[in-house]
Amino acid sequence: MNNIETLRNSKFGFIGCGEMASAIIKGLISSGFTDAKKIIATKATKNNIEEKSAELGINIFTDNKFLVKNSDVIILSVKPKQARSVLEEIAEDVTSEKLIVSIVAGLKTNSIEQILLSKPHVIRVMPNTPAMVGEGVLLFEDKNSIVCCLFKLSIEIRMPSIFDF
Repeated sequence: MNNIETLRNSKFGFIGCGEMASAIIKGLISSGFTDAKKIIATKATKNNIEEKSAELGINIFTDNKFLVKNSDVIILSVKPKQARSVLEEIAEDVTSEKLIVSIVAGLKTNSIEQILLSKPHVIRVMPNTPAMVGEGVLLFEDKNSIVCCLFKLSIEIRMPSIFDF
């Protein structure tokens, strides 16, 4: 099985489901990359959780530890000021088999790795605002390599071959 098939078969967990995470979730589903049943998310509070769940067509919880235990790919999509406390909360549940994808602005890969001592594979992704409408540029950082990918999220998702994990 190649990396794309591995990702297609993975369970995705979004810690935080604000505007950018919601755009990515919608793109993953509308592109046919994965099924809504394979995506879960968390919110910090129960406010509007049912409305957001209905909007995205996924289950949303408030328990980040539950999300980590039930996801293969964990997308960290919280505000920068919340990132450290969220990482500390989930640290003991993150195993080396997990893929952590951070879209948190300004949060460096080594900062994530210092908190998550299990040494999961960590990728930073910096989406830009056109991602909100399904088009744009993603900047991927995987350790010391940086790849810029043009994409049209609503149609297809392509991952460079450097993402062997």
